[in-house]
Amino acid sequence: MRTCRIIVSIVGCIFCTILHGQDQAIRFRLVDASTQVPVSNAHVFLENTTFGAVSNADGYVELFIPGDMSEDLLITHVAYEVVVIRSGAYSEYIRDMVISLVPNAFEMPELVIRSGQSKKRRRQVKKFKKAFLGDDEIAGSCTIANPEVLRFDETGDGFKTTATDLIHVINPVLGYDVYYLLSQLIISGDGSTEYSGKALFKDRIKEGHAEQIKAWREAAYLSSPKYFFKSLIDDKLEENGFHVQMVRYENGRFIDHLPFDRDSLFRGPSTHGKYTLSFEHFLQVYNDKSRTVTYVRSGVRPGGLESARFSGSVREEKEIEHFEISQLFKIAPFVILDASGNVLNTKDVREYGTWATQKVAHQLPFDYRYRDLFEASQGAEPEDPHSRTSEDDDEKLQWLLSLLHETDELSRRSTISEIRTHWEDGLAPALVEILRLSTDRSLNDDIASLMGHIYSVNDSENYFDWIQRLWMWDMPNASYYFDFKAELYAHIDPRFRGYFEGRKGMSSIRLEEIVWGGVVQDGIPPLRNPRMVDPSQAGYLGNDDIVFGVFINGKPRAYPKRILAWHEFFTDTFGDLKIAGVYCTLCGTVIAYDMTHDGTFHDLGTSGFLYRSNKLMYDNATQSLWSTIEGQPVLGPLIGRNITLDTYPVVTTTWKAWLERHPDTVVLSPETGYDRDYSEGAAYRDYFATDRLMFPVLSLDRRLRNKEEVLIVRAREYRQDPLAVALPYLMKKRWHQDEIGNTRIVIVTDDSGAARAYDSKDIIFKKFHKGRLLDNEGVAWTVREDHLASDSGLRLLRLPSHNIFWFAWYNAYPGTRLVH
Repeated sequence: MRTCRIIVSIVGCIFCTILHGQDQAIRFRLVDASTQVPVSNAHVFLENTTFGAVSNADGYVELFIPGDMSEDLLITHVAYEVVVIRSGAYSEYIRDMVISLVPNAFEMPELVIRSGQSKKRRRQVKKFKKAFLGDDEIAGSCTIANPEVLRFDETGDGFKTTATDLIHVINPVLGYDVYYLLSQLIISGDGSTEYSGKALFKDRIKEGHAEQIKAWREAAYLSSPKYFFKSLIDDKLEENGFHVQMVRYENGRFIDHLPFDRDSLFRGPSTHGKYTLSFEHFLQVYNDKSRTVTYVRSGVRPGGLESARFSGSVREEKEIEHFEISQLFKIAPFVILDASGNVLNTKDVREYGTWATQKVAHQLPFDYRYRDLFEASQGAEPEDPHSRTSEDDDEKLQWLLSLLHETDELSRRSTISEIRTHWEDGLAPALVEILRLSTDRSLNDDIASLMGHIYSVNDSENYFDWIQRLWMWDMPNASYYFDFKAELYAHIDPRFRGYFEGRKGMSSIRLEEIVWGGVVQDGIPPLRNPRMVDPSQAGYLGNDDIVFGVFINGKPRAYPKRILAWHEFFTDTFGDLKIAGVYCTLCGTVIAYDMTHDGTFHDLGTSGFLYRSNKLMYDNATQSLWSTIEGQPVLGPLIGRNITLDTYPVVTTTWKAWLERHPDTVVLSPETGYDRDYSEGAAYRDYFATDRLMFPVLSLDRRLRNKEEVLIVRAREYRQDPLAVALPYLMKKRWHQDEIGNTRIVIVTDDSGAARAYDSKDIIFKKFHKGRLLDNEGVAWTVREDHLASDSGLRLLRLPSHNIFWFAWYNAYPGTRLVH
């Protein structure tokens, strides 16, 4: 039985911005990636809203998206992998684009009901409903229409639930059908519950019940965290009856800690319309306008033994008020909010007290109260509360530049004061860049103090601590940040100015993630058309020395790691092909790119900058920055031109193994024109000796060590269905057959650890023996450098592939399937 693989595909440019008020009607068609047959009945919706649609019989989806919506768009179907179109990328889908959905290979297991199992499953469903929906009257009125999609895993004290399709919840009280894409729900041994997912709300107000449902919805809203945060944003906490206190949890109870100061803890809006709230320990909230009253009678109980003696006594009723008290705890530095009061980083926020009991049964869509406001605003030109004039940007740029050049301490502190007064989140990345490069301790202390105060963190943190915080908080990239970065790094190398100046809107990656690697442009000198020699002149190489082997147009060539590690880049010519071999020592990969694309030659080099610890290239003509992993421009005027360089296979092997396979090879000469120690392991010795990284990355995955090598096969759909196969696994098993999208692949590994990948078409292999593959028909296949050759004369062509450190590939493709 095959198991389900759910991979989230990130479609479109994450960093594009939809301007306030620009409403869009999008239309696209969904097809099966394998058969190109239209996919009907797929749910397409803005997460946690009522904006959604279902694909028709021809696979078409039409959906209206208001300009103020900043939620991700999800495409889900039980038979296909989930697709996520990030907020801000909707504009790419206005016309009739075709989106291919990749089958998820899930087979619905047969559900056999026996008496014992049926009782166990009923208990599991009941336990899930209580944890998922809640345990009050509203939750009790809800129905899960399709409990068969639930899957349970009970191990030890834990209880875990996943779902094979959207969970359909019918909520008659609030008048919604909720379709919930559950990631997972976990009940820990201590009884605490944690779940995550995305929801589509469908309005199901019935005639005759509309007013009652609307009243119930408003009651749910007024007792929700959303109403509290909206009151916080509008500065109406007191007006709306909220009492807020910061508290500590000690000895099983909450005790007062500090008064709540809105102005010092609350920030926003940012240039993206987001707000942040920071606080210590717990935030305790109650609303004196939302209370229940009970009555306690005093006096003699009627019919009691004393009733005759006190027959004249008066019975009294005492009124007792009860306030719904809730506490918030955050595991991230901030609670991040949108303008409507919705919490955007729910996974980082924990609720206790009354709010903790409000599960899915009490949830309202993000756009509750939004549709009326939106419809009322139609016909009028919306005012953008977050708009900025170019003069504002120029002023902020001048403040930042003055920090670089101002030597008078009083003037500099005056500038710091201006920045503090007119703070916006777009300033943070630029200030963090100064922290890295400035040698002025007083300036660094002033910036650290300012940032520590604004974000309520330790002001002693260094550049790498700060940069990782900024990545986690998804800070905006203001237009002046590009020009500031150009000016800042032009002091190191004037050529750096061309990378950044005036290039706002020309970036597909976040600017603060472009980190200087410590060298100038081509400061690690590339080898352009280097001298190659015959094996007889390669006495400097030992049998076990690592070489990167390339076989193009029938020409075998070897590039020893001991030389390439000092240069990280070479160009070479194979007939009419001009190849760039890009070696990122930090991420342990060599990729061979054809530098000509659609007839245009791109003269590439080493930029001096990194992205997630992976080197960025540049092209000489436009000074655009290029991704080493993707072979695509990521910053500059080449963005948006659909440029992706073709790649060729690179095998990592030993000199002995390569020479035995290719006695006619040529190899890189150590006479490069540079004075370097080209002995084996001399370059980056300390870096390769540990699992520590030299530069920060967004996240790490501990299934493998950071620098464990994996093989990447760049089949046609590798971006949609990324696959990584660990080298130790391949060394042990020696072969592996898999699929990447619609391409069937087979990987074979020789005694040196060299792994090669081939397009296996419809051939199914069953065995690898003495360097040969045997298929199901008993036909033997011999490994060649550019193909697999069968005894019957058939050929299976080689696919581009390369080794890379696991941490580097994971940061490029966190949804990768890992075989290890």
